[in-house]
Amino acid sequence: MFFHLSQSVGSGKTQAVLEYIRDNFDRAYLYVAPTLSLCEEVYVRLSLALVNEQEAIRAGLVERVVSGDDLGPVLPRAMRVIANTTRQQRGVVIVTETTFRNLLRSLSKDLKSKLSVFVDEGMQPLQSVEFRPQNQGDFLQYFDQDDKGFISPKKGCEALIEDVAFRPKKLGERQLGHLKIEEFVEICSLVASGNYDVFLMRSDKAIMAVAILSPQQMFEFRSVTLMVAIFEQTLLPVFWQQRYGIDFEAFDIGVELYDTHLMKGPDISISYLLHDTDNASKHNLYSNYETGSPNERDWHKQVICLAARAVANACENIAYCWAANNNFDDPEDILNVNRMPVRSAGMDVFKNFDTVVSLVCINPTPWVKTAIQQIFEVEDEKLYDLWRLSHTYQTIGRCSLRLRKSDRKIHLIVISRRCAEQLSNIFVGSVISGQLSPTPSLTKLRQQNRQGKRTYSGAENKAYSVYKKRAKAGGKLALDKERWYEEIRAINVANEG
Repeated sequence: MFFHLSQSVGSGKTQAVLEYIRDNFDRAYLYVAPTLSLCEEVYVRLSLALVNEQEAIRAGLVERVVSGDDLGPVLPRAMRVIANTTRQQRGVVIVTETTFRNLLRSLSKDLKSKLSVFVDEGMQPLQSVEFRPQNQGDFLQYFDQDDKGFISPKKGCEALIEDVAFRPKKLGERQLGHLKIEEFVEICSLVASGNYDVFLMRSDKAIMAVAILSPQQMFEFRSVTLMVAIFEQTLLPVFWQQRYGIDFEAFDIGVELYDTHLMKGPDISISYLLHDTDNASKHNLYSNYETGSPNERDWHKQVICLAARAVANACENIAYCWAANNNFDDPEDILNVNRMPVRSAGMDVFKNFDTVVSLVCINPTPWVKTAIQQIFEVEDEKLYDLWRLSHTYQTIGRCSLRLRKSDRKIHLIVISRRCAEQLSNIFVGSVISGQLSPTPSLTKLRQQNRQGKRTYSGAENKAYSVYKKRAKAGGKLALDKERWYEEIRAINVANEG
C-alpha cells in the first residue's frame, strides 16, 4: 500500500510520524531521511519520544545506519540491522535515501513484507544522462527498446549490463573496455538497479536517457508512506498514476496537524523579480537585461545580477536568507552570507528569518521535457509548474513559517509572478506586493529584436530542418524558427558551453 502525508511545511509531519511509531512500536519500521544530518536529528527525536523503550534502544532496535562512522560499508550493516529488527518484530532503522535505493534491490521479499516504510521529504522522481559516443551502435546493441523509448537488456545481455553497472573492471577481461564510459555505466546502473524505468532518446550526436523512479521494488513492503509537503503538486504522483495506476491514499495518523498555509497566510507578502510577462528560467536569468539576448557573458549585464541588486537594496537593513542554483557564485558578494543549499528540504537552521529569497530555478532541459511528454500525458505549463514549484516551496519553507508562535510578518521573494501566484494560492490570505526589481520585459525586448530579420548559420538551418522532421515523425507541431531558436537551440548551446 502506498500512502502520502502531505501537510504543509512546519505542520509537524515528522513529529507526528515519530509519535505514531512510538504508539505502534510492535512493528518493524524503516525511516528514510534525505541527509545525514536529518538521520541524526530523527534518531535523537525518536529516542526522546521512546522514553519507555530505552532498553530497546540500548539493544539496537532503534538504529541509524549511515556512512562516515568507520563501521564499514553501509549496505551490509543496514541489511544486518534490518534482519535483526524484523526478527524481533519491532524497532526502527534510519537510513539515507541513497542507502534506501540500494536496499530496494538487496532486501528479500520476506524482509520487506515485515517493514513499514516512511520516506521523509519523498524521493527524487527522475534522473537524466546524456553522452556523445562516436558510434552509438556500440552501446545501444545491448538493449531492446519499445515505442515509448523504454529500454531493457536484450536476451543474453543481462549479465553484461550488470558487469558494466557494478563490475566495470571485468570489461577489460572481456575486451569490452570501450564500454567503461562514465555516462554509459550510469545508464546501465539505472537499468540494472531495478529502481527505475529508463527511456532512451537519440539525436545525430547524442544518446539521452531519462530514468523515472519505479515503485516495482517497493510493492513487497508492508506499506510505504511518502511525507511530502504539497505532495499533490509534485511530479511523482503524476508519473506513478499514469504509468502504474497507483493512487496514493492519505495516511491517517490520528492527529490534527498545524495548517501553516491557513494560519500563516495572512502574515505573508510575496514579491517577484522578473517582469510579469516572463517565466522563471535560467535562460531568462542569464540573458542581457537591456536587450533580452540570451547567454550574456558579462556578469554586470545579466538579469540575475540586476535581480540580486534589487534584493540587496530592498533588504539593506533586513536580515534575510536566500538560495540560488549552484552555478550562481555571486562574484561581487551582492547578497549576504546567509545562503541556503539548493536542496534545503527539512532544514531548520534558517527558521528565525522572516524574509527569504528564492533564486532557485530548476527546469527540465528541452530534451528531458520532450522525453517526459512522450512518456506521459502532461502539458507544457503543468510540467513546468510541477517541476519548479516544489523547489521554490521548499526554499521559502525554511524561514519563520516554521515558528507557530511567531506573529511577525513574513516576506517571500521569488523569481516570477507565476511563482508568486502559485504560492499565494497555497498560503490562504497572502498578498502579492508586485515586482521588486526594475527588470524590463524580456519577452517584449525579444519581440522587438525579431522585427529585424534574424540571419541563421548553415548549421542552425540544418539543425532546424532536423528538428522539424522529428516533430513531424512524432506527430507534433513544430515551433517556428524564431521560437525554436530562442526556446531550444540557444538553451542547448548554452548548456553545452
